[in-house]
Amino acid sequence: MSSFHSLPKQVAEELRGHLIRGRWVNLMPGREKLAKELGVCGKTVEMAMNILENEGILIANGHGKRRGINVAKTYSSPSSLKLSVLLYERADASLDYMVEIRHQLLKSGHTVDFHDKSLADLQMSVPRIESLVKKSNSDAWIIASGAREVLEWFSQQKIPAFALSGRRTGLSIAGIAPDKKSAYSTAIKRLVSLGHKRIVLLMRSQHRYPNPSLIAKHFLSELKSNNLSIGPYNLPNWDDNVEDFYNCLESLYQSTPPTALIADESYLFHSTRYYLAQRGLLTPKHVSLICTDPDPNFRWCIPSIAHINWNTTPVVNGVVRWANAISKGRPYQRFTYTKAIFVDGGTVGPANTILVA
Repeated sequence: MSSFHSLPKQVAEELRGHLIRGRWVNLMPGREKLAKELGVCGKTVEMAMNILENEGILIANGHGKRRGINVAKTYSSPSSLKLSVLLYERADASLDYMVEIRHQLLKSGHTVDFHDKSLADLQMSVPRIESLVKKSNSDAWIIASGAREVLEWFSQQKIPAFALSGRRTGLSIAGIAPDKKSAYSTAIKRLVSLGHKRIVLLMRSQHRYPNPSLIAKHFLSELKSNNLSIGPYNLPNWDDNVEDFYNCLESLYQSTPPTALIADESYLFHSTRYYLAQRGLLTPKHVSLICTDPDPNFRWCIPSIAHINWNTTPVVNGVVRWANAISKGRPYQRFTYTKAIFVDGGTVGPANTILVA
């Protein structure tokens, strides 16, 4: 039997922390409001509040009425943690959900440091990361989009770690990630319905080496299920630097230009769009373009950007829940997925089958 706390107990722990810090006074918010904020179902919130009720922190006021808060009941607050965040790119610190993660962790009493060396800077080198961690006095680490070998190393250490996405399947490490499979399927079906047959997915090497990641395999499987031929063309190789990325795009356009490009992560999307503009290629007139991540800058784009989106609130709450649990010395290795959807946009249109060299 697992030694890890059940989800209702974890939610109860998070609610307890908010109550200790005085977020709510006199009455608790309603069940459905809390469920939406925490990214869990109403039944889980109800079970969590029943736990707090049994502890005397909350007071039942009758069916359908909000629970009262027992301010006289005192509990020790979670210990403060010093958390270090390893981003894939240093610029990721400005992403909306990263800003919110930092805000909520600080609000919970922890200190947060976005390390000045990113995973890209460290070239996903385990020896370099090991040296960095050993020199640090951090209590725990958050790793964003870590490669398999990086997350595997963290999973074998005594220091707590949390994986924000990354290739962690089968590893004993806490984390959360958007489940993009259904969104990928929807996006590919949309492209196929518009006559696209030459669809290329641009992903970093960690998703291709030494073997394709689950989402890369799903992409190829979806192409095949839609009666499209698959091969290296659909998932091209390139080294993780801007020069080789441009060489990859140049190679694609030397022989059989794709009719649709899917860029995994927003920085690849923007780089791809800039490359296309240099060649005088427009979206979606000459090529359809999809990003597999949301980007706040998309709100200012015309035509609208086709992309994959997800609710970041459960991601933020998942990180805070993990930090508060381990701050009390409680083991936490739960990994969850949050639903992602395909958002159609003006960068997707009918396939242009004329070769453009």
